[in-house]
Amino acid sequence: MRLKDIHPAVKVTFLVVVFLFAAAVLLLTAGRPLTGYLRTVTETAVEMGAPVYEYSDGEDQPEDGTIRKSEVAVPATGSRYGTIICDDIGLKAPLYYGDTDKILSRGAGQYTGSGLPGEGRIILVGAHDVGYFEVLENAKKGQEINVRTSYGDFVYRITDLRVEDVSYISARDLQKADGERLVLYTCYPFGEVFDKSDRRYFVTAEKVSGPVLVEDQQ
Repeated sequence: MRLKDIHPAVKVTFLVVVFLFAAAVLLLTAGRPLTGYLRTVTETAVEMGAPVYEYSDGEDQPEDGTIRKSEVAVPATGSRYGTIICDDIGLKAPLYYGDTDKILSRGAGQYTGSGLPGEGRIILVGAHDVGYFEVLENAKKGQEINVRTSYGDFVYRITDLRVEDVSYISARDLQKADGERLVLYTCYPFGEVFDKSDRRYFVTAEKVSGPVLVEDQQ
């Protein structure tokens, strides 16, 4: 049977099948690398810390008072929203929301299940001991840590230094609202690249100053 003798509807169906087959072949060959490349580019852009709002280290932000949560640009996972500073030990680390490996390769990462500065909860932030949090080894009680965010400037005073198991702070602890505390942690012992244990070095600091995030009035 010649192609011109085939019913038009059958022709269309045949051409659609051929097109779909060709598209599938293209996807399996060039499509996968292309898709993977686009995914990598997207993830890299997010993990590089491009915020969903403007953030600047030198930007003046409130140091007290109250701020309605609706006025705060809640950081997207992977975005940078602040800087952690402790002049006494030479600490200055970019603060990201999230704690994936890619984020920790670029700075300090906040566990997303913990509270934001100003919420009155535990703020749990980690970073590599061979890197930004290496200087935590020199931290002492009474020293102050400044957390400059995109919406406020916060100060915390160190009250506790300890080595504990990785599960020292539980999910239940993070939900408590019994006083705002900044908890910085890193691997322990310091400087051990190949022989890592489940122990972590925790630096706890209580809030001294900074605005308070409040719920909007209903």
